[in-house]
Amino acid sequence: MKNRPLFVQISLLFTGLVVFMGIVFFLVIPTTLQSFFTSEMFKTIEESQLSQTAGNYNIKELDQQPNQQEIRSVQDVFITVDGQDISFDGGKLPFRIVQLLYKQAKLQTANEQRYHTTVGNQELLYVIRPVKDKYGNDWYQISYLWDTYRKELVKTLLVKIFMIFAFIIIGAIILSFIFSKMLIKPLEKINRHVKMIAGRRLNTSLLLNRGDEIGKLAESIEEMRVQLKKQDEFQQTMLQHVSHDLKTPIMVIRSYAEALKEGVHPTGSPLGTAEVIEQEADKLGQKIKGLLYLTKLDYLSQLTRSLETVFLNDIMEDVMVRLKATNKNIKVKSAIEEVKVEGDSEQLTVLFENLLDNALKYAKSEIVISTEIQDGKAFIRCFNDGEHIEEELLPSLFQPYIKGKKGNFGLGLAIIKRITDLHQAEVYAKNEENGVSFILIFPLSNEA
Repeated sequence: MKNRPLFVQISLLFTGLVVFMGIVFFLVIPTTLQSFFTSEMFKTIEESQLSQTAGNYNIKELDQQPNQQEIRSVQDVFITVDGQDISFDGGKLPFRIVQLLYKQAKLQTANEQRYHTTVGNQELLYVIRPVKDKYGNDWYQISYLWDTYRKELVKTLLVKIFMIFAFIIIGAIILSFIFSKMLIKPLEKINRHVKMIAGRRLNTSLLLNRGDEIGKLAESIEEMRVQLKKQDEFQQTMLQHVSHDLKTPIMVIRSYAEALKEGVHPTGSPLGTAEVIEQEADKLGQKIKGLLYLTKLDYLSQLTRSLETVFLNDIMEDVMVRLKATNKNIKVKSAIEEVKVEGDSEQLTVLFENLLDNALKYAKSEIVISTEIQDGKAFIRCFNDGEHIEEELLPSLFQPYIKGKKGNFGLGLAIIKRITDLHQAEVYAKNEENGVSFILIFPLSNEA
């Protein structure tokens, strides 16, 4: 079953459900109708019985089947309490049936009671009730109906109901196939679109304009397509930047190495040539290291990791001690209070190394790092008195390979952004009156 097309499964399910309902319906309805009409016939007998009085009719044996008029109307038979006098109002009954009715009347304790018995191939429904005639004589009034009319009614109704239900079943089966096709159509479209995504054809949008689960699935796939397209564009851009940025130091290293082999010294001495090669190799190593770490962060973003309680103030102080010695002309000031967050100490160390390194690169004379606790969050400000960032550069500042005037590789701020994202934190830059500030916002640890 599960290996068949979905529209076949749905159609079979609907068809099976309708057929099951039909079978239950056919089993229940005949009994229900018979019970209903039996009850209605007894009510008719009882209502008719109240309007009759005992008469003086001669008894005649009924040997033939009741006629059509007798079948459809209530008939009465009156028997005196001693059984000596019998009167018929309508058709006659066989004498043996009359005897049975009299015996039942004698045994009856209730004022009124319903009975039924079989006469030939017919069923007789009757009600026995004691009455008095206008002379004060006691009689048993037996009002009766033949069930032939009931059977005809039930049969006629069942035939009509079965015909209607047959049309309903046929219509339901047809509608189930149509509905199944309508349901499968958007799924087939989604399937084709997913195959296009698998083939890296990411320019076609998936728009179904539906509010149900299928529409939500389509929206999720469309979001995935958009993200994959952005990632694909980013990878292409990154590849272009990487190939360009790696090509330059490699070309310099190769050309200086060839010159050194030939005894030519572009810098004037073998030592100067070797220093240039070393510098370019160091740049190349730093770039490769940044690329590898950025790739590592992308991989870690897809994993569920266990975080530890980290004191950001300790990490910041350690990074400041190590890096401020790299440029003694820049004063590094701090106003740091205790900040405790949930995170990865290695990543947070890299974050603040890149943040302070970037500030040292652009600062003219000083860097100020401060913290503030507010509304369960830690606001960390890293200010430098360097030149303002170009306004058009601010929105894309933390994207890979976006570099300022003094930028080297365009990876440092991108690494900062990835690490803050991994810690559910925020980062942004803003120009101030006399410099630039980078603001980090971390959620505080819940641990006491």
